Amino acid sequence: MKWQRIMVEQKRGRMVVNAKELPDDVYEVLNEKALKRSLTPFIIELVRESIKTNFLLERLDKIESKIDSIICSDVAEKENCIKKIDEESDDLKEGLIVKSVREVISEFDEVDEIESDF
Repeated sequence: MKWQRIMVEQKRGRMVVNAKELPDDVYEVLNEKALKRSLTPFIIELVRESIKTNFLLERLDKIESKIDSIICSDVAEKENCIKKIDEESDDLKEGLIVKSVREVISEFDEVDEIESDF
């Protein structure tokens, strides 16, 4: 009841659309809706869709910027890791990916040699 009184007290005035300023294709659509007495619901739906679209575009921009920051930080970390490997020593370390090996040194222990009698 109280809510209904507030709505009655806040009566809204009429709005006018200047038909002379409208492009022909827009005028035809709005005129068709007006003749069917469905112009107000049509405009409400257009405005709500516009609000939803703007909200989604803002969210997509935020998601895109987050993805860009993740990609940039990931690339920077990889470059730093490669530089650290080059700067440290030529020894291979477990868990690190080395892009180039300058020299391979290997040894063969006699203990590892297995002689088989066939």
